[in-house]
Amino acid sequence: MAGSGVTSLALPLFNAIRRPADLPTVGTAYEREYLDFKTTYVRSSTYEIAKDVAAFANVLGGVVLVGAEEENDRLKGYVPLTRADADKVMRLANGAVKDRCSPAPPCEIEPIECDGGIVVAINVHAVAGQPVGVKVPKVRGVSEFAFTFPVRVRTGTDYLRPDQLASLMLPEQKHAAICLAAIPEKDRTSIRFEYRVGTSEATNPGTFTGEIDVRTLLAKFDVKNGNQVFALDLPLQAIKVVQPLGGTWRISLRGPLTFHGLIAGWQPL
Repeated sequence: MAGSGVTSLALPLFNAIRRPADLPTVGTAYEREYLDFKTTYVRSSTYEIAKDVAAFANVLGGVVLVGAEEENDRLKGYVPLTRADADKVMRLANGAVKDRCSPAPPCEIEPIECDGGIVVAINVHAVAGQPVGVKVPKVRGVSEFAFTFPVRVRTGTDYLRPDQLASLMLPEQKHAAICLAAIPEKDRTSIRFEYRVGTSEATNPGTFTGEIDVRTLLAKFDVKNGNQVFALDLPLQAIKVVQPLGGTWRISLRGPLTFHGLIAGWQPL
């Protein structure tokens, strides 16, 4: 994003599902903040589909996998759709995004062959700079339509209050969250924080726990200072650069920041 101050990454935010080899493994895959299992949408309203799509778009993107059965959030097995039902799901999804989501988030809807039938993957990309609303049925005597603003929270859906909407209208912070989420899990223990102490630049090693809350604009880290380790809720507005650097990940910080006295002497770049 031009002028955002956060380095763009040529990495996927989530693993889009486009072919049979991309399908999660039965028994070991779990619903996550970026993955949702649905058996079918054939008898669902377009509001239900639009709500699930917007919930991912309002956070960090994700996949709704239709034709997958879960049990206690774990992928129990695939229940593939017939070709006719898969076509209906894809039509419903396209219509739901077009007619109920405002703005319509970018989506890729893929039919994938599985066990003699079809599994439908709805790959949803994050939207930065504004919330995605979902049109609900009109309120009689009050309005022709109204909107809700869903967000994906762990394995479920929450709804933003009016006072929380502003958190999704800050493209620079949302872009910072997207860049952090794109750090591969295997690399999240190799974070290098850059900041200033007086007039000198300094670094601290850290671990990114992977928790990001776009509603409060905070990301969670464990940061080392000497032999001590501190849990740190880092404001997304503090992050200037996120980029791979020689086997580690560089995160440059900018101010003004407050660390509640946990790490004395920190002054962001």
